[in-house]
Amino acid sequence: MRIIYRKTTRLFEISSQISAVLAEASKYQEKLLRYYRRYLGIVFQIMDDLINYIPNKKIIEEKIGNDLRNGRLTLPLLHVMHYDNSYHTKLIKQIFKKNNSKLIIKVINAINQCNSINYIKNLVLVKAKKLYHT
Repeated sequence: MRIIYRKTTRLFEISSQISAVLAEASKYQEKLLRYYRRYLGIVFQIMDDLINYIPNKKIIEEKIGNDLRNGRLTLPLLHVMHYDNSYHTKLIKQIFKKNNSKLIIKVINAINQCNSINYIKNLVLVKAKKLYHT
């Protein structure tokens, strides 16, 4: 989650804080807006990471696993590495060193085997609910 916070969420927070200051909002309103945007940023980034591993007719097949091809360690990959044995961790590390379509297919299969998609969808729901409770 630290990567997600640093990657996208902080940008969402800062933009809301600047907006609040420019609108001369109270400190309380500024804080509420910052928290709201924090969870919005988290949900946005998690969904962006997740979409990269869900086949979709609108997304060109070559784009599936694109983060993996570009050496980006995203939440689905972290979940597989945490959930599964060292085999998949080694596989993911191999892809970062040597981009290979067969290895990418194996990792995408591991994401499905480890139920990473559902885990992340549930995480998104938890974070999204916080949007309504800030």
